[in-house]
Amino acid sequence: MILAASLTRLSQPGVVAACNVLAVPVARIRAVLKVEAAGSGFDKKGRVLILFEPHVFWRCLPPGLRGQAQQRGLAYPKWGTRKYPADSYPLLLKAIDLHPEAAFKACSYGLPQILGENHKAAGYASAQAMFEVFRDKGEDEHVAAMARFIRSNPQMHAALKRGDMAAFASRYNGPGYRKNQYDTRLIKAESYYAKDPWRGMAYDAPTPASMPSGKTRAGKTQADLEREAKTQAGAAIGAAPVATTGTVAATPKSTAPWYVTHAPAIGTGLLLAIVAVLLIIRARRSQASERAPVIESSPVLPAGA
Repeated sequence: MILAASLTRLSQPGVVAACNVLAVPVARIRAVLKVEAAGSGFDKKGRVLILFEPHVFWRCLPPGLRGQAQQRGLAYPKWGTRKYPADSYPLLLKAIDLHPEAAFKACSYGLPQILGENHKAAGYASAQAMFEVFRDKGEDEHVAAMARFIRSNPQMHAALKRGDMAAFASRYNGPGYRKNQYDTRLIKAESYYAKDPWRGMAYDAPTPASMPSGKTRAGKTQADLEREAKTQAGAAIGAAPVATTGTVAATPKSTAPWYVTHAPAIGTGLLLAIVAVLLIIRARRSQASERAPVIESSPVLPAGA
């Protein structure tokens, strides 16, 4: 089983596409992603972020296998029985050996932490297919799946649109959402992103026409301002300006005096002028001089002749 992911990170166009599907502001979508996965769909080992849920594995297993799974420490009937381990992959791999379909259904995946049981609502034929697409296509796919999943549940979608985080969390995270304070964490996270929905992202901004929210001063996003700052810094130290995708980097304007900026051109002009003068002088010296005309006169005769 291949576990290494593509590590393709979330882009602003990917977020905007999800916002357009759900008709919610960028700050709200980013709040959900921050609370669910702390802003990353991959773990420290470069794998899709997963959480293996033993109580879900229990209910997804055929009854005849539940006792065996419980003996192996893979399943129990009630949520909250034990603490989750730091790494869920060892449990997933052991569960796959016992029952692959139930094992993939028992994990939540990626940025939105969608449970494998919900693979159809997210747009996939199986839980394993969802895991593999998340692994291969990256975080934009994670967010697209989240948008499909939320939209498939009208009550959950309506709660998110009106900003009722308790009603949303009760459907997205389950009835035990209060134990982990999902609703209050979502509210705080949205407040965090409200001032600048793109904070922490260094990707090209979408066009204003497709941007539900997130503009900063002068209609520019935080990413625009960060790129401008990098360009100005590059000009100050004489570096090449930073170019964004689909644009041509502009040459930074120099703040030096005109005679310093144009010194090479001035020096070249003076040198050419000196050479021209020397050539003219040399030509004049080598030219044949014009002699005085010869005057024909009568021969001088001796005196008394």
